[in-house]
Amino acid sequence: MKYHLDARALARSTADVGLMVDGLRQTLEVLSAAGVRVTPRATSIIRLIPRFLLIALLRQALPSRFVEVGGVWHVSQAPDEMHQLAAELQALVRSPGLPVPALRELLGMAARP
Repeated sequence: MKYHLDARALARSTADVGLMVDGLRQTLEVLSAAGVRVTPRATSIIRLIPRFLLIALLRQALPSRFVEVGGVWHVSQAPDEMHQLAAELQALVRSPGLPVPALRELLGMAARP
């Protein structure tokens, strides 16, 4: 949202793509801690690929037509769904003992002391 659905602009920011990678990994941790089984299971590879490599791959993929149609367009057409998913994720993040600073930043939540 920071880039107004402009994936090309996001791809130019290594820091924000890094934050996105950290948030994605932390989301998988939160879902796992909540007992949610993520499908497809292949998403677990996100935890194994080195951070620097994921950032490089995403910076290459974000400006693609695939991301434009498969990601950006969907987000633009389903704002209510995106807000609902964010609200549900925020509720899970509020669980005690979950150190997920990137996810809290992305969700606009203040870090807990």
